[in-house]
Amino acid sequence: YGLQQRLPTQRAEAMAEAKRLWFVGTETPDSCDPLFDALVEKGALNERDIWSRFELAADAGNFALAQRINAKLMPQHQIPPKDLERANRDPERVLSKNEFKGATVAGRELALYALQRAVARSSRGSLEAVADAWRRARRQLPPGIAHRGNGIIAYALARRLGPDALAWYREAGSASLSDIQLAWK
Repeated sequence: YGLQQRLPTQRAEAMAEAKRLWFVGTETPDSCDPLFDALVEKGALNERDIWSRFELAADAGNFALAQRINAKLMPQHQIPPKDLERANRDPERVLSKNEFKGATVAGRELALYALQRAVARSSRGSLEAVADAWRRARRQLPPGIAHRGNGIIAYALARRLGPDALAWYREAGSASLSDIQLAWK
């Protein structure tokens, strides 16, 4: 509320502080929404910033937030809501049937989102099936995205003390891994 109050008189400072609050994968208070909307309207949050928060939310397992963040993108850049819902309902199918368009940013983000969902829902045994589906799906994606997905699998295997975790970390190559993913490496 303090930032909202400062917005009319100290716009630049309030918006800079609000932008720092944007880059989290967790829920923020409802009182932040008008500030975030102002950032989007003024172009202070660009499409890459919105995708970054989408990724942070998915990485944190906060899939409901990721869906709300997706809605902040311009319609032509969003993951279609029905595709996002399908990834929520049956992420393994999205991966195994390549139900994403790897040539678009939204399609690549959908593939990573489905992978995060599949990993979050998997037991130790079914994580191998998710890894197999990812091996096939990643062929449709640019190397950087494939490496990020490999890092997601590596982290999940490491947390479950899976013997293949280090091999998956090697396959992650030069992907930018989160601090927690690096800690389990």
